[in-house]
Amino acid sequence: MLDRTRLVLSRRVGQQFSVGDTTITVVRIGNGLVRILVEAPRETPVSRPDAKKKGPKKPS
Repeated sequence: MLDRTRLVLSRRVGQQFSVGDTTITVVRIGNGLVRILVEAPRETPVSRPDAKKKGPKKPS
């Protein structure tokens, strides 16, 4: 079992926070969505469980 820490934050557009070498910035909030910018070293793995459930994006 992995030892994990949880953190819940409230941020406004333009505000940011860091986790290790990764900086997260709130870019936009609206229509029930939060758009974020993640700045991290290139070698940082990214996991998006929601993207794994969907098929490939169809060209528009």
